[in-house]
Amino acid sequence: MRILIISDTHTDSIKKLPKKILAELSKADLVVHAGDYTDFRLYKELEEVAASFAGIKGNMDMQTEFQSVPDKMDFECGNYKIGISHGSGAPHNIISRLMYLHEATDIIIFGHTHSPAHEKVNGKTFINPGSLSQNRWRNDKTYAILEIDNGSYDLQIKNVEE
Repeated sequence: MRILIISDTHTDSIKKLPKKILAELSKADLVVHAGDYTDFRLYKELEEVAASFAGIKGNMDMQTEFQSVPDKMDFECGNYKIGISHGSGAPHNIISRLMYLHEATDIIIFGHTHSPAHEKVNGKTFINPGSLSQNRWRNDKTYAILEIDNGSYDLQIKNVEE
């Protein structure tokens, strides 16, 4: 299964996403958005275009329409239990806060920090695709591709410009 992971898009329309992301959308079996769309229209467009979509809201998703969108989600994919949360507060200790929210998961996908990350802590894998609008302390726009096959996974964090 090929999963496109994006977060912190901070835009109002799928048309404003980088062309590379539009191409990746068509190749993905599942699209995961870890919050901070900032406009509900983008959420609805992704839901309509993606083969399958798992999206949660972030701290910047304050429109009334986002009330129906969960702020965290857990699901199974292959042999893995995956959790999605945006994250909140200061970047330090974000991993600890996410572990508490998703105790029964193997992989936790998050956003909020605008910085791409892939790390393993206490047997759990943490994935942050970075931001498609702006990365803090960096000039690149990033996303992730997670491929799950036969009980193993491969993760690539990619730059939109490459």
